[in-house]
Amino acid sequence: MLRTPESRFPDLPGYAFAGHHIDDLEGYEGLRVHHVDEGPADAPHVFLCLVGQPT
Repeated sequence: MLRTPESRFPDLPGYAFAGHHIDDLEGYEGLRVHHVDEGPADAPHVFLCLVGQPT
């Protein structure tokens, strides 16, 4: 498996978001998904943007 080391992400120019990963999704064992979780926890709306192959 190829993966960019976490040491490459701190202080990434133009990307001030904390890294969050999910790696325990049922049916997707062995895969890790990164997501951005920003904004107030009590916000009235959620914005979901999926990126990747349309499969």
